[in-house]
Amino acid sequence: MKNEQQIEAYKKMAKEAASAGMEARIKANLEKTCDKYKGHEDKLPGCISYLTSVAKEILGGKNGDVADEVCFRICRDYFNDEIYIQEEAEKAAKKTLKKKAPKNKKTVAEKARERLASKAEYSKAGRKARRKEGSPCAPYPLQLDLFAMGAV
Repeated sequence: MKNEQQIEAYKKMAKEAASAGMEARIKANLEKTCDKYKGHEDKLPGCISYLTSVAKEILGGKNGDVADEVCFRICRDYFNDEIYIQEEAEKAAKKTLKKKAPKNKKTVAEKARERLASKAEYSKAGRKARRKEGSPCAPYPLQLDLFAMGAV
């Protein structure tokens, strides 16, 4: 049992070390080969997530390795083609859409008013009001006629 936990811990450490090592190699390569990377070092996490998504597309959604040169090329293209600017514009557009979209949610007070209105329709007062309006379902129409005639 203890050995299995240690093996899992070692696998996790190895995975973290490999990803950190790859990130450092990408950063070093970008510093040497990409002029547009300078001044945009804060965009590296976005570059790594873009690299991950492209690598998944390349591998067809399966796990596997992509050659280092391909990774370096994808990262250079990220900065040279200024993909990070397009991503920022898309995020800004999504934020403005969320802010401008009207909310169709009713407040608690509006819901309470609707409930009270529906209850009033089915209460005694609501039934009496419907009877006065001459609804066809007024109770005991014969008795009303007898009272009107003075027979009773």
